[in-house]
Amino acid sequence: MTAAAYKIRTVVILGLLAVWSGAAAVKLYTYTVRDRDRLRERARAIAWREAVIPARRGTIRDQAGTVLAQDVFRCDLVLESLPKSPNRTAVLLRRLSETLNWDADPAQLIFPVTLKADLSAEEIQQYNRVFRRFPEVRVAGRFERQCHPDPAIGALIGKIALNDRGERVGVSGLEQKNDLTLSGKPGKIVFMFDRNGSWVYETLRVVRQPENGQDMTLEQPLTELTAPLPMPSGEREET
Repeated sequence: MTAAAYKIRTVVILGLLAVWSGAAAVKLYTYTVRDRDRLRERARAIAWREAVIPARRGTIRDQAGTVLAQDVFRCDLVLESLPKSPNRTAVLLRRLSETLNWDADPAQLIFPVTLKADLSAEEIQQYNRVFRRFPEVRVAGRFERQCHPDPAIGALIGKIALNDRGERVGVSGLEQKNDLTLSGKPGKIVFMFDRNGSWVYETLRVVRQPENGQDMTLEQPLTELTAPLPMPSGEREET
């Protein structure tokens, strides 16, 4: 190889290295400076999830301490979506059929779907183990409002419903009148998914603890609450 040829080859190699170094520098600047915040938020949105910790609504009692309305904690098995992979979807549907005898047309589903309500402690452990690799299926906790069975008491206590933010609020009776006292503030947890879409339990962190609602005690005993209303003066009961 002549000196001229060697020099040309050296210049070409150095030129290619310079181009490669320039492209690498541009990419490094793009990922670490220009788009760093956007990529960080995108990665966080993919890897991390948030969930609400429900707050207990306050208990209503009569003067003697008899419970007239209270929250009871329930756990349901919920299907939030189907996996993006057709193969994983097929495996999940087969496992649902084998475990719960659940058979439904995926095209007709409206999510979230409650697969089984009011789980026992043994069922929670079982389903967490069976569906561990399927984050689309999870055990969801909720509070169920239980009211005194007497219809007159139920009418006095009133009803609750979900508002447009998914919060339980009083819509009639004492539940509505004392909603600010009885309502609590939900908490929040965050956790990470791995590359397979499975929940990494070790990453669970409570961001905000829930604040339960305040209990309230009525001034009347149960006997007065269920007593018939007095008739207006001048009227007599027909026999």
